[in-house]
Amino acid sequence: MNFTEIVNRYPKEFKKAGVNANILGDLDRNYEITESVTELNGRKVVFSTTNTISAEYYANSISAIGWFKDRVTRSYTMAGYIATRLSALSPDKTTRVIREYRFNYKG
Repeated sequence: MNFTEIVNRYPKEFKKAGVNANILGDLDRNYEITESVTELNGRKVVFSTTNTISAEYYANSISAIGWFKDRVTRSYTMAGYIATRLSALSPDKTTRVIREYRFNYKG
């Protein structure tokens, strides 16, 4: 599935994140995306990791906004004004997962 199909399938989520197919293509070609995932139980850090991800993985994370009722934080980056932080709260309101994205230019 290409980026245009993904964006057309979940238009509300991508609009909320400020991302379109052109931006995803540019991220895929020109940027290295780093995702930091932190899981909190109350104020205590349960789990934390940092990975380099693909633009397709970033697109899948954005498309999940509607399912998990994520809070989206957009910031100005080298790639544009796009989603840089997703924060989701578990249904029992005890665990919070925070995903932060950094975009590093390859060129």
